[in-house]
Amino acid sequence: MKKHLITFLSLVSIATFGQVGINTPNPNLKAGLHISERIDQNSANPDKLNGLLIQRYTTSERNNINPGEKENGLTIYNKETNCYNVWNWNGSTSVGAWAQFCGEKPGTVIFTDCNTIKVIGTYNIDEPVTNQNVHIDIPVRVTGLGSYNYSTTVNGVNFVAQGTFTSIGQQTVSLYPTSLAGTPSTGTYNATISSIGSSNVTCNVSINFISRATSVLKIVNITGTNYSTGLITGCGSYSSSNAAGKIGTWLTSGAAQAIAGVASIQIKCVSPTNIADLSDELKTASIVYLNGRTSAESNSGTIAVLNDWYKAGNGIVIDQGDELTETQFAQGLGFYIESGTTSTISVTASALPHVLVSPDGYTLPAVTPTTIATQGANAAFVTSTNGIVFGSNSSSGVIRRYLYADITNNQGIGNDKGAFIFGDKSGANTDSNTFDLWKNIFAWAIHNAPIH
Repeated sequence: MKKHLITFLSLVSIATFGQVGINTPNPNLKAGLHISERIDQNSANPDKLNGLLIQRYTTSERNNINPGEKENGLTIYNKETNCYNVWNWNGSTSVGAWAQFCGEKPGTVIFTDCNTIKVIGTYNIDEPVTNQNVHIDIPVRVTGLGSYNYSTTVNGVNFVAQGTFTSIGQQTVSLYPTSLAGTPSTGTYNATISSIGSSNVTCNVSINFISRATSVLKIVNITGTNYSTGLITGCGSYSSSNAAGKIGTWLTSGAAQAIAGVASIQIKCVSPTNIADLSDELKTASIVYLNGRTSAESNSGTIAVLNDWYKAGNGIVIDQGDELTETQFAQGLGFYIESGTTSTISVTASALPHVLVSPDGYTLPAVTPTTIATQGANAAFVTSTNGIVFGSNSSSGVIRRYLYADITNNQGIGNDKGAFIFGDKSGANTDSNTFDLWKNIFAWAIHNAPIH
């Protein structure tokens, strides 16, 4: 009897201090406890019903454990916070505390109105999916931090938004095209976005798919009569011998259409005081060009509509002006036009390399000049802390900023903005340098402007 008892105790000792395997007769040699995902060791597929379920406590129940130094590393699952809690003992201070490990929990948002979702831009089927100027914006109110993942597939294109909410409050989630699930075609297609917010709202939005090569690029010329700066006949004061008139002729040429990558370029004249007409034309406009205007031709409603269009990333603006009362649009963007000087303007092409030196996707139509002339005895200049200065002059020891661009990274617009502000009535200049500078700027604009 004594011999049998010794043998039994020996077996218990081996089981106690040896390795333990659950669902496996061969536990890993480096594991004290090895729980296999397979019940049938000959099966290639794990038994998905198996998992590790440890003690689950409320915070109060956890605190009643009252662990100390010897319990360092003790782990429970907190069913109130839905997190693993690990007892962490600090040997140097002889103080312990519970640490929480929650992983990445999904964020929570409030969303109720599908009408607030906006589609910015259009999808050009001629371009790769990674080179598109379109996204879906969903405004949400974040109520809980954590990850988010929204997606939809429309016309063979996957739109995805993934990330982490790191702050509470109103935010915008943007879905961008990331990959293809088929071959997209031209037309207007509905995208369905499901499970938005805590109420699991489902919304449908329309996305335009176009072929740039077969499309028309529209330029809205807001007319004005302060000097002859219209692009074509009918767009306010116009002269075919001025820089603006020459640009209008060039824009209808095959060379300009090739740079733009479109079938044709259309110029539409719109009065600066006709808000309804402007609002309608902006729906399909890619570029807005503004003549020099008198104070009577400036309209606060028109300026507000145009600013909204521009700041939404819908296209590119090219503006010129004279005095403060005539250039509220430029002022609305943070550019201030004031009375200036008649001295020659120095052009710094290197300030806008993608526009004036080595553009992407096309060849410069002209050599960028190093100087241009001013127009009139009371030329104007731009003062601003925003944007990029690419033209200036000096008068009476004062550096006068003259030509401005608001282009993020000097490249295409997308979410970025695209605006050029000319401090003088440049369009009325007749010198070849001004025409060449304008040609290069308009070339960048027609190449990068979105098609609607």
